[in-house]
Amino acid sequence: MKHTLETLWNGNIAPGPNCGIGDYEIEKESILADKNLEALSKIMDPNQKRLLEKYIDCKESYCSLLASQAFCDGFSLAAQLLTEALLDRPS
Repeated sequence: MKHTLETLWNGNIAPGPNCGIGDYEIEKESILADKNLEALSKIMDPNQKRLLEKYIDCKESYCSLLASQAFCDGFSLAAQLLTEALLDRPS
């Protein structure tokens, strides 16, 4: 357990980058989003493109924060479940 926590702390375990790899639904949505962005970019003027880029940057930041919070919440829930499981064991 200590090794896993240290590895996590040191940043050598990163569940985020692997999230969704091989998941059909996620890959399908990613491809669709890329196609729609490409179509939009073709019809937008430079000012609109800059505004869209700012919007995308904000959404990416938001999603990153949301994923980080979800990870922390999930870890906290797992710790609570583990604590309850260990404390509620029959002797």
